[in-house]
Amino acid sequence: MTIFRADIDQYLQTIAPEEDSLLKEIKEEAKETKVPAISSHEGKFLYLMAKLSRAKKVLELGTGIGYSTVWLARALPELSKLITIEREEQYSRLAAEHFKKLDRNIVELIESEATPVLEEMSIAFDLCFMDEYKAFYFIDLDHCIRLLRPGGLLLVHNALEGGWVEEGQIEIESPELKKWHELVLNHPKLESILVPVGEGFVLSVKK
Repeated sequence: MTIFRADIDQYLQTIAPEEDSLLKEIKEEAKETKVPAISSHEGKFLYLMAKLSRAKKVLELGTGIGYSTVWLARALPELSKLITIEREEQYSRLAAEHFKKLDRNIVELIESEATPVLEEMSIAFDLCFMDEYKAFYFIDLDHCIRLLRPGGLLLVHNALEGGWVEEGQIEIESPELKKWHELVLNHPKLESILVPVGEGFVLSVKK
């Protein structure tokens, strides 16, 4: 899905960032198994944010089958660490197989709901990417903020679309989505903006 008009979306597809063989393999498997995966535009956005922030320690909530994880891993220098958490066993099993094909051994995959893992963590991360079930965004936000170093980046997927809608609602009119915007855009520990890439991101810097 996309927040853009159909004609703009069609044009963007013609100039989509190139995917290597591993990314193509994961994307094809995601389609076959009907597992949600970000677009290549969103993947390149994550990649560039990780590059620009010079991130070496990254936390991802919601691995899926590993598409976004690979984009992030490719942006990190050697001797970095990327911890990704996935609650669904059938997803994490597929993701683990994909990570074996990465050209660097920097990904730690944890199969669990994120909240209990975050409660036990004390690592200072440079970047946190949230793309889990939307109900957990409200629960896990403060954990992510606590675990980010000052000046660290928080990226939150589905900021304008995806996973917020009950039957019959228009996406942007979702009460939960509006509640999320109010919380994260006015959080006293963050400086934030909505970025209209793909299904939308919240981009935040920890004060």
